[in-house]
Amino acid sequence: MVYSPEFNAVSGSEAQKRAQQDFDDLQNEVAGRDVGRIERFLNGESNPPNSEKARRKEREAEMTRFMALMSDPVYAKLYEDWGKKLNETRQFLDEAREQLAKFRASIEAERLDIDARAARLPDGTLVYRGDDDRAYNRDGTLSENPDAQHIQWRESHARLSENLRNDDRAGSADRLEQKLDHADIAVGESAERHQDTGNPKTSPDGIKDELEGLDDIVDDISGEISGLKNETSREATAEIKAVTPPLSLPELK
Repeated sequence: MVYSPEFNAVSGSEAQKRAQQDFDDLQNEVAGRDVGRIERFLNGESNPPNSEKARRKEREAEMTRFMALMSDPVYAKLYEDWGKKLNETRQFLDEAREQLAKFRASIEAERLDIDARAARLPDGTLVYRGDDDRAYNRDGTLSENPDAQHIQWRESHARLSENLRNDDRAGSADRLEQKLDHADIAVGESAERHQDTGNPKTSPDGIKDELEGLDDIVDDISGEISGLKNETSREATAEIKAVTPPLSLPELK
């Protein structure tokens, strides 16, 4: 359909006039000229007049407020400390993940060693020697297999206590991983608040709370790592005692 100014003038149809305007706008847009069609076709809620100007003005106002806060030396120093603390905490969490990987490798190696030394019943079930010299399943329950309680134990057979200690270490490693996952989220949220200059912490106390929160994360994770290290050390000491023969002193004559 071809539109012309003469046709619109005679017809007086508003719909036809809008159609003609759309046609003219399309030609202008093809020629690279902005005619503001988007603002006409979208309603006021989705694209209010001068919305981009309003947003730009608001961003400028937000930056002005943030710069006013940063003009306070105390606030500026705390804000800088916050950024440094975030970087340090991220690095700490990365190193904690590496520690966790080493713990898990050690736990798995210990698990394989324990199972290799466990007594094996005729049906292939592994059982472990209890302190009462009875045979126990891996979960610590007494074996009900009729062959289990007739085992002739050797000193090299894996003990139930070894198995349970290793399970405890695995549980501690799981707990550390969960805390690391939660810490990653918390640090990420703190980083978002640090970068949000449009809605910044407006007082030194607010930043101090952020710093204390990051310190709490490091302290909590450090405690979990220390606990795992201690469990590993106790396990290693027990193994050394088990394989070291008693010292024999020569008799005096």
